[in-house]
Amino acid sequence: MERPQQGPDIPPSERGRTGRSELFLLDDQKYKDQLRRLIPQARHRVWIQTMTFDGDGSFPEFKDMLNDTAGRVDTRYTVDMFHRMFVGDSLYYFPHLSRAKREEVRASKQGRKEALEDLEQHEVQVVITNPPKNIRERLNVGRGRNHRKIAIIDDVAFIGDQHHFVTHSQPGTMTKITDPVLVDGLAALYETAAQGRGGDDFEIVGADGTSLLIDAGVPKRSLIMERAKAAIEGAQRSIKMTNQHTSDGELVVAMQTAQDNGVTGTMLVGNPKLLDFPLSWLFDTRSQLLFKRGGITVPLLETPDWIHSNLLLIDEGLPTAQAFMGTRCYSDTLTDWGSQEVTIQTRNPDYLAQVGAHLRNLEAQATLRKPDRTVREVVFSRRLS
Repeated sequence: MERPQQGPDIPPSERGRTGRSELFLLDDQKYKDQLRRLIPQARHRVWIQTMTFDGDGSFPEFKDMLNDTAGRVDTRYTVDMFHRMFVGDSLYYFPHLSRAKREEVRASKQGRKEALEDLEQHEVQVVITNPPKNIRERLNVGRGRNHRKIAIIDDVAFIGDQHHFVTHSQPGTMTKITDPVLVDGLAALYETAAQGRGGDDFEIVGADGTSLLIDAGVPKRSLIMERAKAAIEGAQRSIKMTNQHTSDGELVVAMQTAQDNGVTGTMLVGNPKLLDFPLSWLFDTRSQLLFKRGGITVPLLETPDWIHSNLLLIDEGLPTAQAFMGTRCYSDTLTDWGSQEVTIQTRNPDYLAQVGAHLRNLEAQATLRKPDRTVREVVFSRRLS
């Protein structure tokens, strides 16, 4: 089926346009500072969407901001059912945890429930998306998720990989967007969240060689992955990719082929010793074994933190340069699980420079993963406590 170039109807905004189309890459602190500045000044809307959140940590501060804003502007908070699935709504009960730790997790779940109730009492529109459809989704909490992280405040939007208001969230990034077409497109996408998964993937085309790529959440299908693979296959000089876990699938094979043809490839991933959640550890270990079995020799650099950014930079410094940034992890396995995603694809030169500088900073902190590890070294690269 041919993919449409436009998604939901995007009505023209009546909110007073600035005409700007800048893109800014923000770290966690700068992003939160933007929210602290923009939310109290909002004139028309404050819409926040995330996959999960904590009821403690930084959330009370932003919850109070949303509660205060709800009395005067359109204020919404959308979160995926994932925030409830660790205990109670899932068949996965953390058997490795002590009784005290399980009680702590249950208390955290109750705190999130009470936080959402408080938002609703203050007239914030709260939506919870994607309840599990079947036992497979109850067993594997990663299946069928709305993985998008979006914030829209008046005529400014943010997308990226930051789990909003998660106390111990992995280091990540968000992109600030001011292009009116892209902001309205994200607003239209936000309003479809409650409809759940399904439909066609699509693209929203903006200014300056920038598009938003939208995955609708159909298993084994991803416009984002198709575009990323095509970009890798067309690379002329360099490819740099970041991923939360060790990458797997067609993108890895495409990077290996590009490297065999003289293109310099680099993957930046988190240090697996920091993975303390069993499902993440099992997923990463499997990906490492697939990486080894496939004979992949693309250098893997481990960052000192568990990285959460999903960045892909192609041909830095060349006329063919382009970047991808968003919520889609570069993994065929995760694509097969059918998550809803949003990613920016751009040739904006200022933004490319920001991404390049960010990746060089990560590389300066990273260490090369031993390329000839045995299977035993892979399996026992992390012993769960």
